[in-house]
Amino acid sequence: MEKQQKRSYRPIISFCIALGIVVGVCFLVDQSINTHHVKIGDQLITVDIAEKTIDQERGLSGRKDLCADCGMLFIFTHKKQRTFWMNDMQFDIDVLWISDEVIVGMQENVSYERQSQEIFSSQKPVDKVLELPAGFIEKHKVIIGQKVEFLEK
Repeated sequence: MEKQQKRSYRPIISFCIALGIVVGVCFLVDQSINTHHVKIGDQLITVDIAEKTIDQERGLSGRKDLCADCGMLFIFTHKKQRTFWMNDMQFDIDVLWISDEVIVGMQENVSYERQSQEIFSSQKPVDKVLELPAGFIEKHKVIIGQKVEFLEK
């Protein structure tokens, strides 16, 4: 009789373990996708945040594209001249160099064909860099000196 009771708990225990794994994986996936919103003028942009070194090194590598109102925001702990490259990119981008929530520089239509051979840099020290789909700057009339508003999630 005792063996039968142990067997009857096995499916319940297995189910609880499986459920715990699924909940844990969902929690980890949700934590790895760190999205927020920024606003430039009237334009609301959904951004993935690259704050950790590993996320900054990966950047947009391997992605097929960005939606029209999406971007990747790189956040750094201190201001300095930043250097980027287009390693494993598959589409062109616009880049906004940001210091103290103000656009201090920009580069339009940076070609993914540059790949890792060419680098591009900010002209001034910055603490944030926003990568957007190519054509965004022109389409939305973004200008140097414009404020970037960082919204809560």
